[in-house]
Amino acid sequence: MSAAAPSVGISPEAAALITNADLWRLTVGADLADSGDPVRCADGELVIAARDSVGETRLRYSAEVLRSAVNDRIGREEVLRITVRRP
Repeated sequence: MSAAAPSVGISPEAAALITNADLWRLTVGADLADSGDPVRCADGELVIAARDSVGETRLRYSAEVLRSAVNDRIGREEVLRITVRRP
């Protein structure tokens, strides 16, 4: 997992999720975790950097699944949208 940018104004649970590769993998599953890394979470938006074009497609297609899994892990509706960056 690449180093995540500091995220201001988010819960400690969300911060842990974007900086801990094992927690990210546990939360979203191996396939999605292998597709990209979370890089920032702020203002209700989780930004994920795709590793390649296949991963980008997989992450975009699974955005709602990701959002739900992340919010379940955090314990509240903190992530309102997922943005996937191109590789």
